[in-house]
Amino acid sequence: EEPLEATTADLQAKAAPMAIHAADASPVSIAVGDGALEGDVPADTSHVVGTIQYGVMDRGGEVFMLVYHAKGTRGAEPAAKASGLPVEIVGTIADGVLTVTVLHEGKPVADSGLVAVLPQELEHVEGTTDADGKATFPLTESGWVGIRAMVPVEGAGEHDGKTYE
Repeated sequence: EEPLEATTADLQAKAAPMAIHAADASPVSIAVGDGALEGDVPADTSHVVGTIQYGVMDRGGEVFMLVYHAKGTRGAEPAAKASGLPVEIVGTIADGVLTVTVLHEGKPVADSGLVAVLPQELEHVEGTTDADGKATFPLTESGWVGIRAMVPVEGAGEHDGKTYE
């Protein structure tokens, strides 16, 4: 998926079964919408979270289980707080700089690959976390920010009849 483009119907269909919960743990229903997943989030909700086992992936002979943890916030303040997901990103904004920290089980993750969608950019911006699990990005305009992190976790198993290591 490219920044500022609609999410494909195929990707929406795969992610739609994700169980989404508001900050107070109440469920939030989502459905395939016009270019994005859509749901009714109560106005007093600071953030929502969800997890889905996306499936067994094979990228260049590397077979692994992809689990997607998502967090959406209303503003910068709730984005700065961990919500308890197994893998998540927390972030702060100061003096035109977005600082993010990637966490796994509450601990910073070094060398995590990041992809950011920033309001002032038309393309993805890539980065890597430092030894403290942090990375910075310039933030010269206000607007929607999206950050994805890859956190490899060792493990083997089976999902939907496919094995991974």
